[in-house]
Amino acid sequence: MNIRDGFKAAVENNKVFYKPVIGVGIVSGAIYLNGFLTEYGVPFPLDIGVLASALLVIGVLSIMFVGIATCYILLTSFVNFDPFNTNYHRVINTSKQGIYASRMRNYISFYFFTYLFPIVTVLICLVVYTELMSNYMALLLGVALYLIFPLLYSFAVSKGAFEQLSQRVRFAIKMAIHVFLSQIVSIASLFFFVAILTPRVSSLSNLEFIGVIISFLLVNLFCLIPVFSYRKLDAALAQVNKSITADSLIKNTQVTPVWLVVAMLLFTSYLPAISPYVGELPLRMLNIGGGIDFIAVDGRRQCDSWPSFIISNKTGSTCTTNNGKLLVQFGDRAFALFKDRDSEKVVSLNLSKSSIISDIPDGSVYLRNNKNK
Repeated sequence: MNIRDGFKAAVENNKVFYKPVIGVGIVSGAIYLNGFLTEYGVPFPLDIGVLASALLVIGVLSIMFVGIATCYILLTSFVNFDPFNTNYHRVINTSKQGIYASRMRNYISFYFFTYLFPIVTVLICLVVYTELMSNYMALLLGVALYLIFPLLYSFAVSKGAFEQLSQRVRFAIKMAIHVFLSQIVSIASLFFFVAILTPRVSSLSNLEFIGVIISFLLVNLFCLIPVFSYRKLDAALAQVNKSITADSLIKNTQVTPVWLVVAMLLFTSYLPAISPYVGELPLRMLNIGGGIDFIAVDGRRQCDSWPSFIISNKTGSTCTTNNGKLLVQFGDRAFALFKDRDSEKVVSLNLSKSSIISDIPDGSVYLRNNKNK
């Protein structure tokens, strides 16, 4: 059996799995596309020849974009796995008298000082003291304080968890590195979120934008707070062949609501306020709309029916449109946005015989290669 036949057989044998995927993709595509078109008053396409496949592709790509964005937004949750094996779960739940008691308030306090407080402080400094970015001494001092703070906090919070001073120092150093790297991931995640948000929600006021960032931070904080799981405790105790330590028992009996947040973010992407921005992405990626700039050239007979405000140049046999933004194109029919004096209007065009002119994207490999020649 060759590779093609093997792949075909695998698909045929697993129809029960891909049929729901196709259904979810088509429904999601319809929601995202309709959300985007509704923003401009464009009628939903009813051309059966291209509708089903277009909705499936748009839906799958949109869900993929939402999934990628969600992964970046929730990168901070990796700290729950304690990659540096600091055993901070045990340390922060040990009292100064050396008594262990796992409480949610311990985690809230810990993540406030190691996650929320440092990031909010950095953001405030960037907004209020923007001139410090050009002062290298002030910048170096800020980075030093940023490194020293988790070291001092880790040393303070470990009181009672270790008998020897050297153990506390080792823990503080490991924990400071752990916190610092998680902060870098958090800030990178925040900047990625802002990079997605800014071009598409330019109408937000400063207060609204601050509210969005605070909501982002609180969602991440919510994902960090672990919850005790009796199911995981039973599973851990059932593994009689494995040695169970206090640290492993603590880590293996806690769950975080990451998957709940992922489901909430996916659901939120379907809401009318969000779906237009999601639906725009696959149209841009497929180069069939989403607001990409274009110019159309057509024969004089065809373009005589065009509105006058979209025409830039007429000759004896052809005419050319002004620079417009292609909203969506399915088959021959396209909807585009053109400027008419002080307002913008949506125009329906038949592009079956038109020549479409568009610029090569700035980030194109072709342009970069030609610049290097």
